Amino acid sequence: MLRIVKILSLAVVLSAINFTANAAGAYYGIKGGLFEVENSSYDKAANIGFIVGADITASSVHSVSLEGEYTTTVIDGDLAGGGEWSINTFGLFAAFRAGGRLYFKGKIGYIDREINYSSGGTSDRNSLAYGLGFGIRRGTTTKLEFEYAVIDDDNTFADINFISVAYLF
Repeated sequence: MLRIVKILSLAVVLSAINFTANAAGAYYGIKGGLFEVENSSYDKAANIGFIVGADITASSVHSVSLEGEYTTTVIDGDLAGGGEWSINTFGLFAAFRAGGRLYFKGKIGYIDREINYSSGGTSDRNSLAYGLGFGIRRGTTTKLEFEYAVIDDDNTFADINFISVAYLF
């Protein structure tokens, strides 16, 4: 059921972006990077995914956007005691970009993450997520972004960080 809610939420975001594409500066792209659990029992897992977004407000030097993001593991991380782990994420964010050709990016929002273990266990939760990064504009719509995001930073589980690169067009 939760997966259906996630897919429907993404469909709503995509529909809103499609509806406002000409007026609001819609964009989409691919994203890849490494998930790191701040626990020595976990090696890094490599994920790839996509981003869809639309500017709410924009000028020549800044923008505020809504973004939807989904990633899934393509290379599992190893576990110290044997076995492997993978992570799927779905997030909705408010993003702020400021600067010219080289710019700063900050984002904050909601993320749902699901960790799957080769032994059959699963850890599923949602939380506040935030990130910082920088990007390089090429023309008016193409961007290359480098980002560091924290997706789980409470005391019930070790911190999970995502170091990623995105290509937006």
